[in-house]
Formats: sequence, structure tokens, C-alpha cells
Amino acid sequence: MASQALLTQEQAIWSIVDDAYRAIIGDLERRPAPITAETPIYGGASDIDSLSLVLLVSTIEELIMERLGISVLLASERAMSMRHSPYRTVGSLAAFINTELGGA
Repeated sequence: MASQALLTQEQAIWSIVDDAYRAIIGDLERRPAPITAETPIYGGASDIDSLSLVLLVSTIEELIMERLGISVLLASERAMSMRHSPYRTVGSLAAFINTELGGA
């Protein structure tokens, strides 16, 4: 994999979300289908329950600190009060994280 320094913030975030999602699904003993922006995380067609969602978010926070050196809280009051949950899909979560980190 390319060095994190060579990736844009958006690419690095996508990589982190992808890795964390695959780890959680793997822990649930499910084989992840190809992950796209529309891949459901929580609710609807998702196989992830509330405990797995907490594990996913904490894993992502840890990976952001490890790979980007940035401390971020993704389970914030702001995230919980949004009209459209950032936890719906892989794409919505990656976009939320990018915004939280000051991206476009």
C-alpha cells in the first residue's frame, strides 16, 4: 500500500474506514462484499449491530490517530444529532470524518 504521506486526506480516510469495516465484518465471521460508498454500515440492510458499530467507530478513531496523528471523536453529540446519520453508509461516514478533520 502507498505511504500515508502520499495519500490525500480523503484517500487516507477511505483506507481507514475500509480497513476498519473489513476488520469488524471479519470479527463477525462474514466475508465482506466489495466495499463501495453505498455499503450500509448501520440500519437497513446492514449486518452490523449497535455493539459492532461502537467497535467500528472506536477502531476508526484509533486508526486515524495511528496513521494520521490526529485525535478525533466520531461519536459526538453533533454526529448523533444530525438529521441524516453519518453511520448509514461507508460513504457517509468517510464524508463525515473528512469534514470533522477539516476537509472539503
